[in-house]
Amino acid sequence: MLKNDALKTFFILFFAVTGTALFAQQAVPSVSAKFFMNEYKKIDETLKQSNELPNVFVLRHGLQMVNGEWFVSAALKVDEAVYNHADIEALGGFLGSSIGDLRSVHVPVSRAHELLHVNGVIYVEMGAPGDAPAIELARDDVRADTVKQGLGSISTPLNGSGVVVGVIDWGFDFGHPTYWDTSGTTYRVARVWDQNKAAGPPPSGYSYGTEYTTEADMLAAGHDDPYTFGLGSHGMHTSGIAAGSGMGTSNLEGLASSAELILLPYRRGASGLMDGMTYVKDYADAGNKPFVFNMSTGSHLGPHDGTSLKNQAIDQIVGQGAVFVGSAGNNGSNDFHGLADLDAVSTASFHMIQHSLNRNDYWGNALVMWGSPNEDFSVEVLLVSNSLDTIFKSGWVHSQDSPSYDSLFTINGDTVHVIFEGIASDPNNDKPNIRLELKNHTGLNALVQLSGSGDVHCWNVARLLTRYTNWGEDLRSVFRGVPLTGGVDGDSDYGVGEPAGVGPSVITVGAYRSREFSQSGRRLHGQIASFSSFGPTVDGRVKPDITAPGVSVASSVSSFDPDLGQTFGNTVWNGKTYRYSRFSGTSMSGPVVAGIVALMLEANPSLHWHHVRDIIRSTARQDDNTGPLSPTGDLRWGWGKVNAYAAVQEALNTVGAKRFKGNADIAIYPNPSSDLIRVDLSNAHTIHTIRIADINGRIIEQHIIDDTNVEHQFDVSRFSPGVYFLQAEDNGGHVSVYRVLVK
Repeated sequence: MLKNDALKTFFILFFAVTGTALFAQQAVPSVSAKFFMNEYKKIDETLKQSNELPNVFVLRHGLQMVNGEWFVSAALKVDEAVYNHADIEALGGFLGSSIGDLRSVHVPVSRAHELLHVNGVIYVEMGAPGDAPAIELARDDVRADTVKQGLGSISTPLNGSGVVVGVIDWGFDFGHPTYWDTSGTTYRVARVWDQNKAAGPPPSGYSYGTEYTTEADMLAAGHDDPYTFGLGSHGMHTSGIAAGSGMGTSNLEGLASSAELILLPYRRGASGLMDGMTYVKDYADAGNKPFVFNMSTGSHLGPHDGTSLKNQAIDQIVGQGAVFVGSAGNNGSNDFHGLADLDAVSTASFHMIQHSLNRNDYWGNALVMWGSPNEDFSVEVLLVSNSLDTIFKSGWVHSQDSPSYDSLFTINGDTVHVIFEGIASDPNNDKPNIRLELKNHTGLNALVQLSGSGDVHCWNVARLLTRYTNWGEDLRSVFRGVPLTGGVDGDSDYGVGEPAGVGPSVITVGAYRSREFSQSGRRLHGQIASFSSFGPTVDGRVKPDITAPGVSVASSVSSFDPDLGQTFGNTVWNGKTYRYSRFSGTSMSGPVVAGIVALMLEANPSLHWHHVRDIIRSTARQDDNTGPLSPTGDLRWGWGKVNAYAAVQEALNTVGAKRFKGNADIAIYPNPSSDLIRVDLSNAHTIHTIRIADINGRIIEQHIIDDTNVEHQFDVSRFSPGVYFLQAEDNGGHVSVYRVLVK
């Protein structure tokens, strides 16, 4: 015993002195990371050795070839006190972007599993987790024409000059005339980073993709890499709405037609998004310019509560002159979400409707399930006949086991594939997460049962061979007219997607149909789009924030698109015909608001993102279609219909309080104010006390701050008009002082 105790003491002292751990704590892989790693294990070793990985595997997980070797992208959450990037390099990997405690990395596929054992890595999100693409602009409907022409109280025409508009998307035509200014003399695309094109060279500081920095190189390239989505027009359409000039067709001019554009054909996943938005920020910062970043994409694989690594990255980048806008999603008429209260029933059940898509690339369905923090749940899938005879039963799969279940079998000559991947607790929110993937073309029906404790949110989406979609399909509490035991009715609630629809720091946009007039002058339309997704978020926030036109919106499309469908306008430019077409979706309404944000930032580049969001909310229109909306927002309309004229006018009149003592980075607005003063402490996490003093130094109010990640409000309506001082004290006793005006 003495020898063993002495030996134990030796090891304790040895590891304390050397800092070496006998067993490194393993990081938690996301469910997407588990899918990737387990799929890779099944690939034939001969294919691995020859680097001839199956194409569907390469596309589904967004792999890239670097120097003859396949790499996978990953987003990491790390303990900065322990993490050392040299450990990634030791795996043959390289760093992308660093955003606070988040890292974007790229590692050889053959060594990806070793990320889980890198010292200081807490959580690994890997592969491509399903982001997918979610003008006769009716500029009069959003009151933008008066802004662009400098009418009314806005004396100078505003078209986004001096503002950077970043568009992360797919399907661009770099030579489209809408990318020139309205006179056709100046090309406005400042940068293109095609993250999917392997030819290079990549941007400085990155090791993948191809960057174009000159007009000649962009025009020579012509279009972005087809990647998973092919040669489409989605990015061409969204960028034209936000910042196209409509050159040659003035009625198709976008909102911010003088803005600089950065186009980001994007490698799906948290890593590509983190790198892309850092790239835009760095470019804007280098030129001391504000930027707005548009995301017309989305996914339903995440927790829908704002805690994903994508949302954490956005939270850390937003700020003064740094604004993110995103589309809510297009599942407003799909009952694809189910909420099972497992404290109320012993077993919850639903019929999981599968997509009946007649297309060769349809694989099956993915059922995404997220439980309550620090709770456990179990799930079972059954395949039954129309008479409810059970043909297959998976047995119960338990979240606390971090399950990996894979069953492949044949029924009546058709292959059935059932996969469960799960984690017991996501370190970002302490929630269990299981994803069921079901390939079932047999005609049998899928029933799902849940048991355990707490709430479980479920989303039913289609999975193609090469990617996950954001297309929802119903969940039903009855089967062929028979109520299921503990039946859960699907609904459209919690339908906003990741990250744009749920982001705490994203201005989320729903869609309505633009107002039109009949020949007799009767007003038509203006109603909410039936497809427009709505909240709340799982953590209870109102989404969307605002709505904008998103039905039959006309904008530019790519001349390389082999499936343009019906077009209605064209421009001949440099001997080539370029076209315009009408698309519908919140993918279209999002860039309307992004373009308006660019106008606001031109009017007042000092605006903090909170200023922009609150102005857009407070100036929103309400009409007969919206009806009266609550001051705290509406789950369909947000705070109403976006009003560009009123928003820009308010932006011109908004001045944040100026600091004259200390160094805390706090946004205080509006200034002056007659009712509420908002204080944003998202960049000042150590502030614990805020005091408001009058001009004589007398403390009028004191607030103890217990959550510095949210915005705080102070009611000054009872204060006498005059000058006041807001004092913010941090944990070190340092005080920063701002002067505010009450009118």
